[in-house]
Amino acid sequence: MSADVLSGRASVPASRSLPPDSCRLSLDDFVTANPVATSTVVVRKDVVLSVGGFDEQFRGPEDYDLWMRIVANNAVTYFDMPFGRYRRVAGSLSMNEKAFLPQVIRVIDKAFGEKGVFAGRPGKRKAIAHQVLAASWTAADRDELVRAWVLWLKSLIVWPFSFGSGERLSWVRTRLAFRFLKCALRGNECS
Repeated sequence: MSADVLSGRASVPASRSLPPDSCRLSLDDFVTANPVATSTVVVRKDVVLSVGGFDEQFRGPEDYDLWMRIVANNAVTYFDMPFGRYRRVAGSLSMNEKAFLPQVIRVIDKAFGEKGVFAGRPGKRKAIAHQVLAASWTAADRDELVRAWVLWLKSLIVWPFSFGSGERLSWVRTRLAFRFLKCALRGNECS
């Protein structure tokens, strides 16, 4: 397939092709979660500056906010292949849902707010429920099953519907429900 080379200001036809496993990211890809691993991004400085750079009011998901603003104003190509490795380690901010979840909900509030990239669009409750469910999974991963259960219920209350078959966490509610049931049947043996 042929591609356009984007300079940040103009589109110039190119004679080279993009790999078949590349596609354009759309703003809809960001409604419920951040599909971008920051360490794998190559972006021009002027593009980052044109959308105001990182919003320093956020601690943790500031990249999620930035990528939404960039994608809302620019054509962005995504390559569906690994460009790096991401390690989940205990103690990291993204693994601490108590600190991370309130921050990511603020990012969602901004995105769906009056001047946000999703202003006037539906999906805020689904986005919040998705993040709460992800936090439930994180708590369960640390064997904090009471907290995981509370977050799981909150996610279900906020968005009792399916997240859709294409969503990363489409199967998590069921899997966590079985884990909670198994824990209840075993008593205190909840690993």
